[in-house]
Amino acid sequence: MKQNTQIQITPITSGIAVRGPYSAQNNESYKYVGGIYDSRGRRWIVPDDDDSWGLLYELYGADSQIVVAAADSKHLATTGSQLQLGGYVIAQWDTRKSCIRLGEGVELINGAWDVASSTSLESPCLAAGDALFHVTLRGDFAITNSLTIITELGEERPRNPFALFSDSDLQVELEDRGYKVEPMIC
Repeated sequence: MKQNTQIQITPITSGIAVRGPYSAQNNESYKYVGGIYDSRGRRWIVPDDDDSWGLLYELYGADSQIVVAAADSKHLATTGSQLQLGGYVIAQWDTRKSCIRLGEGVELINGAWDVASSTSLESPCLAAGDALFHVTLRGDFAITNSLTIITELGEERPRNPFALFSDSDLQVELEDRGYKVEPMIC
């Protein structure tokens, strides 16, 4: 199981950067608190205020140790073609390949899919009633939502520390530190 969660939340100069898998439900929540989508950085930027932090804590839990937790069907919500646990995407119906794709850091441990009910974009992605998943997420989220913690993994490690920032964020940071940044000509 990977040590990173599928979501990355980073305070930046212009707000809070949120990077994760596509979720229409999460995107509506980001818009509600005044977030905008940064297409170049492939992330959402939400204001650095109490409303945004409250939303992020509700969706993903507070910044805490990364754990693997068990979640069964009573903890999951179907949102369109996705199955979610809070803001974490557990699975999604892939219309191009006509299959169900698990989210990053998610394993189906027991149970099956209700494929007959999950065959189009309009149909929900449904797990059978006895389905059990192991999900890599923030420990605070697991505790708040009464999930059983299977393994404690430690601190979340970013894949690439610069991947969280857009080119413009890096340029502003370098200029704030007194460096002159010239446009690169390729």
